Amino acid sequence: MGLVMLVVSVISIYGLVEDVSVTDPRDDLASCSVSNFELVGGVVTAIGLVFASAFIHGEFSVLLGTLQYYFMLPTFVNILGIYAYSNLHDLSWGTKGLETAGHGASKVPQGTGNLKEIVAQQKRLEAEKQRAAQEREDVDNSFRAFRSSLLLFWLVTNAVWMYCMTNLVSSSCYLKFISYVVAVFNVVRFLGSAVFLCFRVVRRLGTCGASRSGSVGRNYQAHLPAEWQAHYKRSSNATTDSVTVTTGNGHLNLTIPPTMAR
Repeated sequence: MGLVMLVVSVISIYGLVEDVSVTDPRDDLASCSVSNFELVGGVVTAIGLVFASAFIHGEFSVLLGTLQYYFMLPTFVNILGIYAYSNLHDLSWGTKGLETAGHGASKVPQGTGNLKEIVAQQKRLEAEKQRAAQEREDVDNSFRAFRSSLLLFWLVTNAVWMYCMTNLVSSSCYLKFISYVVAVFNVVRFLGSAVFLCFRVVRRLGTCGASRSGSVGRNYQAHLPAEWQAHYKRSSNATTDSVTVTTGNGHLNLTIPPTMAR
């Protein structure tokens, strides 16, 4: 699938460079024209903004993994998605085949009580074990039923979508719609990344300014609870602070200077 992705990408780039026009053979459907501005905007928003978002954060290594990413993109979208839906019932968190039987079977105390009590206790333990096994099987069956229903619904919706896109909508209009959707999503992601970077720079500038003016400690203490502020006031007025530490042999009193206490 990665080779198909690369071949289609090369053909698409060749079509854009050579200005090759492809017409939809279905004459009964309306066609959508794409201007040169839309072509350039689609390339910039689909690829350029991804690199721009990485570069403003200093992640220049994205250039080294671009080809590998696009090569594996069909696998990420299709193969791994199908695998995830098909194994939705598996809640082993990667420990399939390594599950243990809990804390082991319950042991019947020997030498206590008469024979009837021991037999009754053994029957009760067997009944509890069977009930737990039945509950576990019911839960597994419900998970499998949910997995099968969701997988079937996913296949049906994909089939309906494919039928609508191949019989009711022209390929040019569909590709134009997808391009606009991708452009909107990438613009929103780029703006969010840029806003996050701006907030981080502003916070760093504010922290540097506050540290130069010596107000970091005062601002920190002003936002503490009232009892903590009272403790800071007592420690600043006292010459020493006495701290009691409880050990295994008793209590140990430690005297700490105010500078160390703060």
